[in-house]
This record gives sequence, structure tokens and C-alpha cells, in this order.
Amino acid sequence: MINKSLSIFFILLLFSCAKDGKNIYVEGRVVNPVTGEGIPNITLDLRKKVPDPGGSGSDSKTVKTVLSDQNGYFTIAHNGSLFNSYIIHMSNSNGIGYHVAGWKDASGTSIGGYNLEVDKGQYMNVRYELVPYAEFKVDAYNVNCFDQTDTMLLYKQNQIGSLQEGPWIYPGCNSFLGGYNKVPMGKIYFSWHVIRNGITNIYSDTIYLDEGEQETFTINY
Repeated sequence: MINKSLSIFFILLLFSCAKDGKNIYVEGRVVNPVTGEGIPNITLDLRKKVPDPGGSGSDSKTVKTVLSDQNGYFTIAHNGSLFNSYIIHMSNSNGIGYHVAGWKDASGTSIGGYNLEVDKGQYMNVRYELVPYAEFKVDAYNVNCFDQTDTMLLYKQNQIGSLQEGPWIYPGCNSFLGGYNKVPMGKIYFSWHVIRNGITNIYSDTIYLDEGEQETFTINY
């Protein structure tokens, strides 16, 4: 009798409502963390994890689909199965490419990348961060060459921390013309160390890239 009561208790616990009679209730916003603006028309799927028909692991099945509104807000409410796990996944970005910064909770702590693991029975308040792309390249010119031992070390990072910092090494008395790279919009921070005749001088600068902008950053050193 005690074991039966405990079983019923745990079943009720797992099926406990998060909100409005649903054991899955997720409210959130799709947002550009650079500008703080919501992103509309992003398709989000609630997917139930199921066994892979091929027997090689797990797969997922879409059980509900929602679209972020004009301010980026969305709500996913569903009564989930006791025996399955659930994830939320972006399935369509309305034809626009984004850098996925990932899922964050209300405090800003990272809780997922491309997918969000759903906590059944828990109300979830989240945001999904996407950043539109821009393009930039670096052209570097050694305009004050001492000799072939000259070296310039370039470090770069952006405000969401998604770039490889370097250093990128530019040796000798040469000029270096870069190619355009697709990067998340927003601030890019540059620091370059010029080593010439055994003396090191350090410089820095910051640029801001708007969505879709193409920019050349020129360093004369």
C-alpha cells in the first residue's frame, strides 16, 4: 500500500502543472542581444524526443509550433508525456541568417545553444539570442618599416565573444590585404602590438558594424 501511494505521488509530481493546467509552459522572447530589440517571425518547435527508427540513438518529433510576434515574444504551452523529454528548437528564421548566441534564463545565464531542454512541471521564462550578420576585413600596411624583423600582432574580439582572438601575425615590411568575413553585427574590438627595432608599442580601436554592413578596417603601422 505504501509503495502504491509513493508511485501515485511521483506520477502526480511529474505531471504537476507549470501554469494554466499545462505541465510544459515556456514564455520567452527572441532577441538581438546587441540592440536589445525583439526579432519577429522566428519559428520555434516543441519537439518530443523519441527513439531513432534506425536504432542509432534518439530522434525528435514536433508536437507544437509557434511564431515569435512583432516584438519577439512567444509562449509554448503543452501537456507533455510522462515518459518523454522535450526540447525547443528554431526551425525557421524567415529566410534571414543569424549567429545563434543561444538560450538564456531570466538572469542571463546560458542554458542552451541551438536547443533548449524543457523542464516539465516548471514555469520557464527564457530568451533566445540571435545576432544578424555583417562583414568586415582587415588591411594592414607597414608604413614605417625598420627591417624584416618588424612584427605586428593583431588581436580582435566582438561584444558577444564569438571571434577567435588571435593573435594574427603580420611579419616583415609587407602589406596584407584581407578578405571579407561574415561576423555578428555590433562592436568589434581591435588591439595591435607593433614590434619594431626591439621596441613594442600597443594600439587599440573599436568599430561598430550595423546589420548587413560591409566594412574595411585599415591599420597603418
